[in-house]
Amino acid sequence: MGLNSLILHKFTPNQGAEIIIARIGKVIEQLNPVQLNAYEGNYSLERKAQLACADALVSDYFKSDVVIQRNASGAPSLVGSELHISISHTYDFMAIYLSEKGPVAIDIELLGRDIERIKHRFTTEEEVAAFEALNFSEPLLQVWGLKECLFKVIPTNKVLFKNHLFTKRPQQKNDRVICDGEVRHPHFNADYSMVSCIFEPLIVSYISMDRP
Repeated sequence: MGLNSLILHKFTPNQGAEIIIARIGKVIEQLNPVQLNAYEGNYSLERKAQLACADALVSDYFKSDVVIQRNASGAPSLVGSELHISISHTYDFMAIYLSEKGPVAIDIELLGRDIERIKHRFTTEEEVAAFEALNFSEPLLQVWGLKECLFKVIPTNKVLFKNHLFTKRPQQKNDRVICDGEVRHPHFNADYSMVSCIFEPLIVSYISMDRP
């Protein structure tokens, strides 16, 4: 198929890992009707496009019979490869994070997205202020994206972003913000190294397997 020319960004966040960012619409244009209609169930056209795009990018990346398997909640894993995978999409953009180490999690958000109305549900003034002090773009959206990553790696239900997920000690290093991510849940506790960076027009947040 040769989708490499359609990829907007491809970079190595950690040793043995790669992040791929593409436009869903551009990838879908290259697929045939059989590929687009391969998804059974009551999916919307938007969801079918997302599924087809992710499957096509993974197939093109491995050049083999590696496929994405999704559990009941929609979380992806790979069949035919031992790599870990995380997927995020927003509007017409998709990001796929592949890594030899796990767990992995990625989130992308469109710059300028207004989430002020839900701020009270996922963070505090003090948490956001720590990011505002760095003078980096979209501090509130950064906190949201990083917590979305933490949410993806929790193997339990009834998670409250404000009460169970925390971003601590953010620092700016060149064009990245790095911070500690903490999960403090009654049934699960863990600490992670996290990164937030900008690839126009997106904020990309992910769990790093390497300590900066």
